[in-house]
Amino acid sequence: MKIGLILRPKGTAYKHDPGHLMLYFRDPSGEKTYYRGFYFNPENLIDPDGSGEDYSEPERWREYLFDNKTPGVIKNDFRGKKLAEKFSEKVLKLDWEIDDENFQHLVAIAKPREFEHYSFNPETNKCHNCITWAITLINYFIPNEERIPNVREGRIKHIIKVFDRRRIDSLQTRSVIIDRIQDTIEYNNSAFSRVEPRYRRRLIIACIGSACLGWLVYLLGYWLVY
Repeated sequence: MKIGLILRPKGTAYKHDPGHLMLYFRDPSGEKTYYRGFYFNPENLIDPDGSGEDYSEPERWREYLFDNKTPGVIKNDFRGKKLAEKFSEKVLKLDWEIDDENFQHLVAIAKPREFEHYSFNPETNKCHNCITWAITLINYFIPNEERIPNVREGRIKHIIKVFDRRRIDSLQTRSVIIDRIQDTIEYNNSAFSRVEPRYRRRLIIACIGSACLGWLVYLLGYWLVY
């Protein structure tokens, strides 16, 4: 089954968009995809400290959530999914294949519910934000050597660098594979060109005959077994 992260950079959807990191995973059949995100309820920022201040609008979230924390909630992240689709050219993605047996466990621990607390400075305030929550959860399921490193205070700008490095590493790996395939093709072409013309036809016929024989053996074995 597939599991992954979708990162929406800061300022993507609107002026004061803080950015967001969400988790997604597919059931073993591949027919349904689940989206989960860690949030806070802006209504809890209306006079949260008894001072009469209202921090519930996006432009004031930073004023309160940098120095404080508020109750967190795991959500079915339909909003994050829609924004990711709307701004698909700006979002960043990483994904992995994991064993199907992890599905039920993943559904259980990512179940929508109230969960701990949320802050824009989660390390200082000893809680989570969307980034630290998603990284902590996904690292539980992916191979140790591929785990996402924790980034200071769960900052969007730092996790973007991690995503960029992973994408570069992936592209470099693909480039190496492509280069090796091209080298192999060039070597084979070179070797074929060194064969005397009078033997090339025989070589081609022998290759085709070997391939056909291999298929006949496979079909015969399949017929005998089934």
